Amino acid sequence: MRESNEWYTPREWAETARDLFGGTIDLDPASHPAANVFVRAKRIYTPREDGTIQPWRGKVWCNPPYSAALVRAFAEKARYEYENGNADEVLLLVNNCTDTSWFVKLAASYPVMFSRGRVRFWRMVNDVAHEGRANRQGQAIFYMGPNVRKFKLYFDALAYTPNPNGLEV
Repeated sequence: MRESNEWYTPREWAETARDLFGGTIDLDPASHPAANVFVRAKRIYTPREDGTIQPWRGKVWCNPPYSAALVRAFAEKARYEYENGNADEVLLLVNNCTDTSWFVKLAASYPVMFSRGRVRFWRMVNDVAHEGRANRQGQAIFYMGPNVRKFKLYFDALAYTPNPNGLEV
C-alpha cells in the first residue's frame, strides 16, 4: 500500500463524537465519502474542496491529514472557527505532537485528552476497506466547546487526561 494522508476515523471514535454532539455531526472538514460511512456527518469537505478555506458551522468533527503543514492548517482553522463563533463545538483528533507550536497553543487554551493506546485508522485500497497498523505514536483529542465535563465523560473509554482537574471548568 502506498503511504498517503488518506487514513480514516475508526468507528468507535466517530460514534463517541456523535454521542457527545447529541447524535449529529454537522461537518467533517477533512473527509472522504468512504470515511463518512462511520462519521456520518451531514456535510463533508474532501481534499478537493479544502476544508481549511471553507466555512465551518455547527458541531464539527475533524481528523485532519497528519502531514505537518496540513495538521497545522486544520488546527489553526479549528481554533479560528470556534473562537469566532462559527463552529458551536469542535473535536480535533491529532497526533500528540506536544513539541509543535500549534499543539502548545491549543493545549494552553482547550482541554485535551490522550488516546489509550494507538488509534488504528483505516483506509480504502482498490475499493476495499483495510484496517491500518497501529499509528506510529499516540493521538490527542482537543475539545472546543461548552461541555468540558461531558467531553471527559464520553471520551474516557478511548482517552485519558494526565491531570483530571485540568478539565474542571
